[in-house]
Amino acid sequence: MRNSRTPIATERDDLADGHQTLPKGPTLQNALFELRDLLGSLAELTSAEATEILGLLRTIELTLLARQIQSLMPARPTTAADPEDRWLTPDEVAARLKRTRAWVYRQAQRWSFAKRPSRKTLLISERSLTRWLERR
Repeated sequence: MRNSRTPIATERDDLADGHQTLPKGPTLQNALFELRDLLGSLAELTSAEATEILGLLRTIELTLLARQIQSLMPARPTTAADPEDRWLTPDEVAARLKRTRAWVYRQAQRWSFAKRPSRKTLLISERSLTRWLERR
């Protein structure tokens, strides 16, 4: 058996920080089975050692769960707008559509491509407005 004063891990490898790479596939599973067998055969496991092992296992579990969740999430659209798209003011839209500025503000409540970065600002995507006009 082991000397109870010998620490379980001589080096601290945080898997969440990516300092250590885990083997992939069957090798990883074999390592986990070996760890299970090793822990089952240790008769003298101190409370501190058990706590350290549980912490490392929890880190592994949370890392794997985060990766699973991330793989299930749809890719986020980039926040940067299309470089060819411009944001138009209500006055520019009114001039293009030959409508009043008030009409643009009323219509913008229905348009998903109109955004309000602040309470007093309204911007309309030029590309989306063009698509909307083509569908009309």
